Amino acid sequence: MTSLLVDRLAALLGHFSVSARTFQTGPLCGVNELGGSLGYGQLHLLKSGKAEVWHSNTRAHCLDGPALLFYPRPIAHRFVTDQEHGAEFVCAHIELEGGAANPLANALPACVCLPLSQMPDSLPVLMLLFAEAGELPTVGVRPCSTDCSRCCSSNCSGS
Repeated sequence: MTSLLVDRLAALLGHFSVSARTFQTGPLCGVNELGGSLGYGQLHLLKSGKAEVWHSNTRAHCLDGPALLFYPRPIAHRFVTDQEHGAEFVCAHIELEGGAANPLANALPACVCLPLSQMPDSLPVLMLLFAEAGELPTVGVRPCSTDCSRCCSSNCSGS
């Protein structure tokens, strides 16, 4: 049964290519708006630091330490980080061939948030991504939290 699913996934991936283009490496400080109007999904790897992730006027995630955020489809989102120190990110536009008709993009939730600690088997691949972008992740890993009081400073305004 497992090999049948793998074969189907391989066939699907063979028909719909995926491309990525890095657009940010390094710290994001304060409030950073990322519009969803470019027609791309986005992948964000938080290397270190704390960041709130907002969708419209709703705080969706509060990250504290290395984490992955994946938006398979275009969606406006905002990062709120410490104004002075920020948080270290590697960010890329993701283009899934077929756009809105891509079955992979449509099967995934609007936003996937995973702490890197929950993906130990993917660490070698993520290390390559960080290295390609010129950044290497820190060793300490802390999980994503939905309780912002545990990870973000008092500069969180929700605007």
